Amino acid sequence: SDAKTDRIVAEHYGYRRLDEPIVHRREVVFEKTRAQWRVRDSLIGKGRHTFELTFHLVGDTIRVHRASSCEVRVEVQRSATGRLVFEMEVEAPGSPEVGVLLSQEDVYISYNRATKATMLRLRCSSAVPFVICSIISVRGRMEPSAGASVA
Repeated sequence: SDAKTDRIVAEHYGYRRLDEPIVHRREVVFEKTRAQWRVRDSLIGKGRHTFELTFHLVGDTIRVHRASSCEVRVEVQRSATGRLVFEMEVEAPGSPEVGVLLSQEDVYISYNRATKATMLRLRCSSAVPFVICSIISVRGRMEPSAGASVA
């Protein structure tokens, strides 16, 4: 970390027990001056696997744009002046299609207290290794959602 960026890299080895073992590596870089997160999820190993990213979204308007079968852009309008923009691209053999699903589901904001939220799920099946690159940007001023806590 420095004055302009924070960076973390982590690996998860729980899938090494599979017949075709894989390791999930995630690198997150936060660019402080741009209010932007760059997330790189890598699946390393053997075989063909399905990878799913899930985001809990709160917003007045959610728009999904498909640039191609392996590129997706999602805009979440949170207030009159602020929005989040998710841009994802899959780097994998054969340019696999990214499936996009939006659904309303219960999210627990405290013990035994649920609220409805939009779930964004991005799913991709491909031979490994493959990488999903995500850029999450804040545009304008973001207000906390009702029921959310800000530390």
